Amino acid sequence: MNMVEFQKMPYVRPDMEALKACTEKTIEILKGAASYEAARTAFFALQDEEEKAGTMMSLCHVRNTIDTTDAFYEGEVKWLREQNAAMIPLRKAYREALAASPFRPQFEAEFGPQMFRMIDASLKTSDERIIPDVIREGELSQKYQKDSALAVTGAVQLLWAVEAHGEPGPAGAEGSLPRLGCPLREDQPGPR
Repeated sequence: MNMVEFQKMPYVRPDMEALKACTEKTIEILKGAASYEAARTAFFALQDEEEKAGTMMSLCHVRNTIDTTDAFYEGEVKWLREQNAAMIPLRKAYREALAASPFRPQFEAEFGPQMFRMIDASLKTSDERIIPDVIREGELSQKYQKDSALAVTGAVQLLWAVEAHGEPGPAGAEGSLPRLGCPLREDQPGPR
């Protein structure tokens, strides 16, 4: 298997309609499967679709984290957050179908009882009424992440200025770094 460098990994917007269709099909199969093998095949088909979408979602989030000023990835993160929130009812229906499957004992034997403990617990906390809260939580998390990244970037730029010029940089900054345990010059005590 050839590894692709992260920077060269192509981002392709996840096909949420395909994921939705696959989830709906899996629910149907789980409800009417004549054999464990049919239910298991549908289970893995959905996992494959979720993995593809999940990879792109992770790539998008990481790229947005690396450059919080990139408007494209900021927009993609917002779109993904809304799409994921809209999938809550369908994902709940899928977990309900899996939990109620007559093949639950076979799934538990293959994947362990913890999988169903997690499914049963998630069914108690999933509700369409939380969709706006899930979206808002994501927005606030993204804002916090962006603000934190800007603060870290500013601190790193200040440290670089000190390293390059032996001076703290902006006025008033001299007192802040020593309080953080970061010496401004080689001759000052503090962690390195």
